[in-house]
Amino acid sequence: MPTRLSGYRRTSPHVDNVDTQAEDSKAGITADIYLAAKGRKFGSWITADGRSIGYATTDLIENPALIIESLFRDEVELLSAQINIASFNDLANTTDGRRKDWKFARSILEQAGCLDVVHNIAEEAGLVSIHDYANLVRVVALDHYNPSLQLNNAHIVEIAGRPQVRVRQSHVKYICNEFFLNYKFNNGSGNFDKQFFITATDHNLVGNARNDKSPLNTYTGLCTQSQSMYNVVQRWTFDADWIRDDATAELFIKLMADWLALRKWEIEADLWYSADTMKLEVMDQVLWDLDLLPMSVRNNLVLDVTATPGTSGGALADGTYYYVVTAVDPYGENKKSAEVSATISGGGGNGKVRITWSALSGATKYRIYGRVSAAQDIYYECDAIYNYFDDLGGTPYNGSPPAVASAFFITRIIDPGLTGGGKFTVHFLLCPTIFFLAEMGYGYRYGEDYGVQL
Repeated sequence: MPTRLSGYRRTSPHVDNVDTQAEDSKAGITADIYLAAKGRKFGSWITADGRSIGYATTDLIENPALIIESLFRDEVELLSAQINIASFNDLANTTDGRRKDWKFARSILEQAGCLDVVHNIAEEAGLVSIHDYANLVRVVALDHYNPSLQLNNAHIVEIAGRPQVRVRQSHVKYICNEFFLNYKFNNGSGNFDKQFFITATDHNLVGNARNDKSPLNTYTGLCTQSQSMYNVVQRWTFDADWIRDDATAELFIKLMADWLALRKWEIEADLWYSADTMKLEVMDQVLWDLDLLPMSVRNNLVLDVTATPGTSGGALADGTYYYVVTAVDPYGENKKSAEVSATISGGGGNGKVRITWSALSGATKYRIYGRVSAAQDIYYECDAIYNYFDDLGGTPYNGSPPAVASAFFITRIIDPGLTGGGKFTVHFLLCPTIFFLAEMGYGYRYGEDYGVQL
């Protein structure tokens, strides 16, 4: 990264003018000299111990997760044995890393604490950096997850027959539905050269589409829906010090829009002490299957799905058609059902398929995805008052079903000493935002009471 060299004497255009240089020296005149450099290279650690994630030792470090790892290795001087390397690989692998397309660059022109820099990088990449239960440095992406455990009623403490769990939505003050991201800081002017924005009526994104999130399938549409749903217009504005790359800036503003435009669910649950629940730690992600939660965040499937062919009344050609069904509520969409199929024969191009299922409590509508096995990329919708749909071959929406259900992130653990009858309290948040966690005291520097303070 560019380096600032302070304390050098200013030299005149005539470098042979010794008298001028001497006068400058007497006057104590100094100048800042800026060295144009691309940045830091990896070194041997990126391929050590058989590590292979698509980078060479001489490559420039641009991925935010690996910049964090470099700071821990090269500045804090942590060893491989002190780092949860798998968590960094998961984010930065050039093949399927969750931040593989992100590029960061910044000129550090003044002294700063290494951990402060790490937290700043993490914030702009939608990450948190913590120590795990084994006291290894670990990074976690807040928009993706590998569930540590699926929680259900068996894990919940019951008192007088009532599960000890509180379910609520985050305060509306945490909702944002206009987004302005300033990036590519200009050290000469002291301003940012570029900006991305999204409002309910306009944007300057390269692509406005939200993948597989119909009917909120555009970011302007997401903002419109949020403003209508909560009757409030609140702006998110962020100055990104580390982002200079246009593609990375667009990824970041979209990430924040996905997080902040709709209200999120919080849970505070008393869990029984057990071998399963004690696997949990702060920033772990879990799946929930509990009736108190919104339908879309439970790990419930639409059941009893069937597909029955017909030879008249539609426009489907003879052949075999495959379908899955999902349920939708105001907060999201659940996992897809088991796949079913129907074969039309003798319809002469007038075929149809009726898909039926059992109603799922809490659903406001259903989506029927088809028609290619294991690769459904079109769908139809129907209101929740129906538990069937006739595929007549009409024009569908484009989109694929969610691969997984929603995840909750553990933001705080209370009573880790397991006093009070073999139970402990855990706070969870669905799709958390780093800003929310910080304001609630669950930010990057977690409290000493749960042992992961940096």
